[in-house]
Amino acid sequence: MFTRWTFTLAILISFNLVPYPSSAYYGLRSTEAQLTFQASLETDFSDFVIPCEDGGSFSIVTLNQKGSPRKQALKKVRNQLQFLVGTFQSESFYQEFGYRGILGEDHRSQIEFIDIEDTPDPKRKKLSYQFKGTVVFDKQAFGNASYKNAIRTVPIKLPLSPDRIYKLSLVKGFNPCTDPEYNTEDDFWYFWDPDLKKCSLKKDSKNVIRTFGTLVRKKSTLLTYPEYDRLFGDNLNGETLNIALFFGYIDEIDILSFRHSKRVRRRKRDDAYDAYRSTIQELKKRGFRITHAKELFRVYPAPDGKHHFTNGLNFLTRLQKQVPSELGTTIDLKIQILLADTSIDAKDATFHHYIKPAFESADIVLYDGHSGLGGNLDLTSQEFQDIQFTPNKYQIYFFNGCSTYPYFNGSFFNKKGGRKNLEIITSGLPTLTATSVLNTLAFLDYFLEGKTRSYQKILQNLTRSNFEEEEDLVYLLGVNGDEDNSFRP
Repeated sequence: MFTRWTFTLAILISFNLVPYPSSAYYGLRSTEAQLTFQASLETDFSDFVIPCEDGGSFSIVTLNQKGSPRKQALKKVRNQLQFLVGTFQSESFYQEFGYRGILGEDHRSQIEFIDIEDTPDPKRKKLSYQFKGTVVFDKQAFGNASYKNAIRTVPIKLPLSPDRIYKLSLVKGFNPCTDPEYNTEDDFWYFWDPDLKKCSLKKDSKNVIRTFGTLVRKKSTLLTYPEYDRLFGDNLNGETLNIALFFGYIDEIDILSFRHSKRVRRRKRDDAYDAYRSTIQELKKRGFRITHAKELFRVYPAPDGKHHFTNGLNFLTRLQKQVPSELGTTIDLKIQILLADTSIDAKDATFHHYIKPAFESADIVLYDGHSGLGGNLDLTSQEFQDIQFTPNKYQIYFFNGCSTYPYFNGSFFNKKGGRKNLEIITSGLPTLTATSVLNTLAFLDYFLEGKTRSYQKILQNLTRSNFEEEEDLVYLLGVNGDEDNSFRP
């Protein structure tokens, strides 16, 4: 999530007769595709440990079989592959290929090592490998081609030596091959573009691998619906539809260095505060009434194991409304909205205090804030260690942050116990705070009115709320997990 404007009946039967793939996807402007290419990696392997039980030798056979050597080699390859996140959204890639995309999750890719070469430095090796994995690209990249013919050749740019590329890029201590705000060795890969005008790597084919891969479009779902009979009926919580919205502060400031009054003023100038207040006002216009409001507080864990409340910079509002549904039921619709510091390094426990029970029991969860390159909702982090998902409860999660597709799919499906009772909507590219409220209301619209519209219609509304005619606002939004839904209106 980036600050404002800086980056923002016969047919139905036939659909039911054709089963979708086990992990299908749908996006109005986006589609999943299979990417294959061959590349090389040169890096330091002096820390490589090959146990005796794994053969004790550094070989292709060893690297392609399960065990510690393969895990170590894969870690180095993954470190190189993350640069494709930058490549696929870069301006030079867009000018060359015409469309942007995003690399998928690690667990949805396969890597086969095909060669090992020595280098002049005895500590370093050059590995060649074949990559095959799932990505998301702009659907328009494939034109009107049928799935059988939806194949594109795509440029691939990767650093040959990821452990050296940052220093090789520096010009007077500054890296001109990435975004100025993502200019450290830990995160410059996110906007890495070796062909930026002032980049020292421009047209460099020695330190930058320049090759081509193949994109083959995967089948998308055609007509699927949320499980409205459960959302608008008894979804383990009676006829109450619980929606939890979370807005994360955008500005990263050293708030502890300010007096409380100044901190409050700074936070109220944050784009997320505007989104929080505007969303509440829009809901009130739709007839929702506020049942609870709490301002300028924070939650902190005490030594007794309980959570206590004190003065802080977070805001909470709960609203409620009785809504008739198209299924003939009356929904007791309850919405909880929290504005908080959602960073993994947050100084208080407020965000996690509220989002963990939401993940466990809310019907719909919407997160609008920084993805933290996957860190802010990392289920393996200490903050989420005690979370207990409800496998039999049907839920929908919408993660509206920058490039959430590679981070917040598989981990949540795994924790939930599979894809059967969960759908996840993600973005493939950076998102803007300027569209936060528009996205929120476009996504919630049909749920708030008790209507039973398809995911295809929901994604249409959601995508168009981004002013899709502007290429910078094509977020590549899409849904995973809907392929097994059975509801039909």
